[in-house]
Amino acid sequence: MNAFSFPRKLTGTNIAPQGSSVSQSSTHADKYGASKAVDGIKGINSNLAITNEEFQPWWKVKFDSPISVGNVVFYNRKDCCAERARYLTVQVLMSGLVVKTIKFDGIPTTADSGELFEFHGITGDEVKLSLPGKDYLNFHEVEIFEYSPTPEPPEPAPKPTPPTPSPTAAIQ
Repeated sequence: MNAFSFPRKLTGTNIAPQGSSVSQSSTHADKYGASKAVDGIKGINSNLAITNEEFQPWWKVKFDSPISVGNVVFYNRKDCCAERARYLTVQVLMSGLVVKTIKFDGIPTTADSGELFEFHGITGDEVKLSLPGKDYLNFHEVEIFEYSPTPEPPEPAPKPTPPTPSPTAAIQ
C-alpha cells in the first residue's frame, strides 16, 4: 500500500479539474454529483460527491490524452461516515484497462491534508476510486498531480590535475 497522510506541501498543479469528464456509478441526489469532487472546495459538508448505496460504487475522472500520474489525494468526508471509505481503491487506467491499483486498508484520514496515494509516474487516461462490497462512496475532493521526478544533482566536475613538469625544463 502506497498511501499515507502527509503533513507536507505537494508541488505542481492539481489537474483533476482539467479532466474531460467526471462520473460516478450513481448519484445519491442531484446536489451530490461527481463534479463536486473536482471543484476545489474541501471541508464543506454540503459539497460532496455521493453515490447511492450500491455494490462496488465508483467515481472517476477521464482525460483526453494520457497523463503521467504522480500523486492522487483523497479528501474524506469529515462530518460523518468516514468509515464508508474503508478499503478505498484508487486505480490508474489506460483505455479502460487497469494499469495500477492501490488499495487502502483502513479508514482514510479526515484531516485537511487528505490521504496521499503515490503512483510515481504511471501513465493512464483515467483515475478511478471505488469500494468493494455494498456501500455509499462519499467524499469531499480528489486532487491529481502529474509526475515530476526530482532531478538528479549534477555530478561534481573532475578535479584538475596539476601539470606535469616537462623533462626538458629540468635540463640546464
